[in-house]
Amino acid sequence: MLAKPALALMILLGLAYALTPELSPTDIRQAVSAGEAIGNKHQGYAFGDYVLYGKENGLVIRPGQGEVEAVILGTPYERLRWTSYLLTSQHKKVTQQAIDAEVSRGKDRVRFVVFAHSQSNKDQNFLEKFGPAKVTGDFGSVSVSRVERSDPSLDLYTVVDSSSNRRVETRWLGTVTYIFDLGELEQKANADVAQLSGELVFTDGTGKEYKIPFDFGKTR
Repeated sequence: MLAKPALALMILLGLAYALTPELSPTDIRQAVSAGEAIGNKHQGYAFGDYVLYGKENGLVIRPGQGEVEAVILGTPYERLRWTSYLLTSQHKKVTQQAIDAEVSRGKDRVRFVVFAHSQSNKDQNFLEKFGPAKVTGDFGSVSVSRVERSDPSLDLYTVVDSSSNRRVETRWLGTVTYIFDLGELEQKANADVAQLSGELVFTDGTGKEYKIPFDFGKTR
């Protein structure tokens, strides 16, 4: 089990939010309830403070932009909240089996979910071209332990050229999820992972490099 001395101190000081590698029964109840509340509003899922990077308008492509539209931090708490929201929004029951599966899947792991689009409507396999990721900081670097890619789908985008002319085109879109082992991060950093900060580093399918700052102490 991962040590959490800094997290305990934060609770004593009244600061409740920091990454929790292993969810307690209270964390689980709160994540499920929060997801159900968002799902019942039928207004879409709000990522809030879990957004590490995001374009002003993800459906507008401007000259020189890479393929990445947004990067979301998926903590064990946030991923369970998302699962609860998704089932609720689909008018499905959030079963104990679904909860247990997500809790087990998320334990001692953190996910960086990259939302991206292709450069053309002919590049359906663009997600396969994303490079491996690493997390860097004062502690050095840790390589990604697992990568998951969604099945791509088509959507309409507004493409702006260098002369500010606009046209509507279809592009493939999907997600690349970089998964890191929190135990490995904590061991490498020799510090409480709940307070870890650094950068996620990866390249998109065009070779463009991204360095996305994160601070686990700012999210639950």
